[in-house]
Amino acid sequence: MQGRLMAKRVSFFLPFLLLLGMAALWVTNCSGPRPVVSDPQVEAPTAPDKPYYVTVRVQNDSPGHGQVQLVFRLRDIHSGHVYQQSEQVTLRSGETAVVGVDISAPSGEYQPNVTASYPP
Repeated sequence: MQGRLMAKRVSFFLPFLLLLGMAALWVTNCSGPRPVVSDPQVEAPTAPDKPYYVTVRVQNDSPGHGQVQLVFRLRDIHSGHVYQQSEQVTLRSGETAVVGVDISAPSGEYQPNVTASYPP
């Protein structure tokens, strides 16, 4: 008798548990891009009054697609002062893009850093 009662309870809750599990997998794997940034580069200005040009490679390591917010930063190696610029890019599943921005900063020695986030 106890076995039948337990079987009925399990069969009653099993569809709800399966639905909950499927929803969790969908949210985890299909809700948007998973951006990964690599290889930030900085190019010095071609003239004293021109901006620095910062590029980065961003890859979507997800089956989802969507818009990604990129924040480019130049940190002055000597003073620690940071200059930044934001950019948005739309990535499809598995897509890789090279994105670049101009950042106005005084002449100096800079280290680039770029972060990516979704949702933007």
